[in-house]
Amino acid sequence: MKLVVYLNENDLNFSEAARQLGATHQAVRCWVLGERTPSPEFMIKIFRWSHGSVTPNDFYELPPVQSPGGGHGGEDKRRRSSVQLAGGLILPGQLDMFRAGASA
Repeated sequence: MKLVVYLNENDLNFSEAARQLGATHQAVRCWVLGERTPSPEFMIKIFRWSHGSVTPNDFYELPPVQSPGGGHGGEDKRRRSSVQLAGGLILPGQLDMFRAGASA
């Protein structure tokens, strides 16, 4: 889920989200508008703060991944793509680590 959608669904403005995340109003505004990408540390904070609703992949425009058979099977597989984060790749199975932290 995009950060803007999470903010709208939870009736949060940029200032309130910034306060809860320990960021500035301007930083949240830039993340929402796509002018900046959060640092790896803030991506993890956002993921945990949103209870896993906003993932690192949500900050990138990723193309759908083709299934081995060539079709999409009607499923949007963008969340299964890997993302460059903190100098390494976050692979689909590794997101479970962040989800575990989000529910802790």
